[in-house]
Amino acid sequence: AAREVATEFAETGTITVPDEGLVPIVAIPTTLAGADLSMVAGVTASPESGLVDEEIGGGISDPGLMPAAAFYDPELVATTPESVLAGSAMNGFDKGIETLYARNATPVTDATARHGLEKLEDGLRAFGDGERDIGTFETVLEGVVLVQYGISRPGETTASIVHAFGHGLTRTDDVQQGAAHGVVVPHVLEYLFESDGVDARAGMLANALGVGDAADHEAAVV
Repeated sequence: AAREVATEFAETGTITVPDEGLVPIVAIPTTLAGADLSMVAGVTASPESGLVDEEIGGGISDPGLMPAAAFYDPELVATTPESVLAGSAMNGFDKGIETLYARNATPVTDATARHGLEKLEDGLRAFGDGERDIGTFETVLEGVVLVQYGISRPGETTASIVHAFGHGLTRTDDVQQGAAHGVVVPHVLEYLFESDGVDARAGMLANALGVGDAADHEAAVV
C-alpha cells in the first residue's frame, strides 16, 4: 500500500484521501502560518524513505483534513525559533490581506480578516520590538486564527496571487514560504491597486492596519 501511495504521489503530486476511515485530527500549532486550521496539507517524500527516487513535494486537499479541534498554546509557540516564527507570521499575515481582496470574500470573512489583521499588526509590532511575553503571543495567535477563518473551505479558497508565488518560489528555491511572501507581497499589492477593474479594497486594508486616516501616506507605510 505504501508503494502504491508513493507512486501516485510521484506521478500526480498529491494523494487520494479515502472516503472513510480517517480518524479525527487534533492540531497543536507551533508556528504562525495558520495552515493547521485548514483542509489542506503539504507533503514531502525523500529518497531516504525508500519509496521515491528523488525528493518530491506536493499537497493534499480534502474536507476530512479539517481538524476537529485546534489548541493554540502561546507558551508552546514561544519555544519555536524566532526565524521560523517570523517567516511563518508573514504567511499568516498575508492570508488576512488576500482574504480582503478575494473575489469570493463575504461579510463574515471581511470581519474576521480585518479584526485578525488588527490583532497581528499590534502583536507582530510588539514581537518585532523584542517583546516575548505570553500576552504578545496570545494577541498574535488570536490574529492568526481570525485571518485563517474562511480561507480554506470546500471548493474554494481566498488565497491567491501571494500564495501562488510563495508556493512556486519554495518549490524552486531554498526559501521559507513566509519569507517569499515578504518579498512578493508589496509588488502584488502595487499591481492590484494599479490594475483597472480590480477592487483590491485598499481602504479596508488601510483601516485594518490603523492607517486609513493617515495624513502622510509615506509615513503610514508599514
